[in-house]
Amino acid sequence: MTARFTALVGHYALEPSFARPATGHDKGGVEARGKAIRWQHLLPMPLAPRMSEMSAQLMSRLDRQATEQRDRDGRTAQERFDEERSQFVTLARSPFVAAATSIVGASRLALVRVSGATYFVPETWAGLDITSIDYRHYLRELSHKP
Repeated sequence: MTARFTALVGHYALEPSFARPATGHDKGGVEARGKAIRWQHLLPMPLAPRMSEMSAQLMSRLDRQATEQRDRDGRTAQERFDEERSQFVTLARSPFVAAATSIVGASRLALVRVSGATYFVPETWAGLDITSIDYRHYLRELSHKP
């Protein structure tokens, strides 16, 4: 596990579990379910003047399916969800901040190294310790590159 994932696990007191041992077909099942959702809810392509309206339409269809469609035991997804809700763990009061912060020193040439990559920073930052990098100063240069 990476340091940030370990921090996430610790923040929410989770036990990470990624796959079932001795089974090699979990990924295919997830991909098949994703494809089924695409076919059921995103084809034909939903149309709306704004993304918020499109999202509302999709959520309405999903909510309707969750309360109307029944499984082979005669239960809806909403009924099963409500039953499981009592087993949910209460989340931490404050949200986890996923951004990793590190202090890096800018060289006299206004270069910094972050995770093995070298970046230019504004020349006025040369020789300073930096906690974040603002990339907006690159925009003028990037706009001229093919």
